[in-house]
Amino acid sequence: MIDVSGSIVGGKPEEVKKAAMHFISLLKEDDEVGVIAFSDTSTAVCSLTSDKQKVKNEISSLNVSGSTNIWDSVDEALEMLRREGGSKAVILLTDGGRNVFTFKTREGVARKAVKLGVPMYTIGLGGDADVNELEALASETGGKFYFAPTPEDLKNIYGEIAKEMARVRGYLVTYKSPKQAYI
Repeated sequence: MIDVSGSIVGGKPEEVKKAAMHFISLLKEDDEVGVIAFSDTSTAVCSLTSDKQKVKNEISSLNVSGSTNIWDSVDEALEMLRREGGSKAVILLTDGGRNVFTFKTREGVARKAVKLGVPMYTIGLGGDADVNELEALASETGGKFYFAPTPEDLKNIYGEIAKEMARVRGYLVTYKSPKQAYI
């Protein structure tokens, strides 16, 4: 999920897009990813797909405008994942707090995420991010909160999230034979 509201990082949306595309490049070939852009409303700009180039193209074409409607957008992301099997997660990047009235709340979307087994990895970008709400959402859903003072910090954060997601979904299987082998 990418915040494309007019306030996004003081006019530095290109760095935000580059960091998101970097994250896509860190995923496994068969991983599926979708993108929801949000401002006043949310738009599923790319449904779940393993076509990483398609996802990158959609991210590069995003434009910024409007206000910040976080909770309806989180709900849309959860609906996108509702019928999906396997490991799931939502990554939410925003530079602000909710400034559009909605009936959805953080508590409500957190309950839904827990019910669906979807951890939320939240990224607060810059000093206007609602850190308390983002930390709470991540904590309540089994995800993790990250703070990025500038867009330049996003690449490293996305790298950490990719490692965390690989750790959670991956298993290391080892076997130790009770007999010694001689070579």
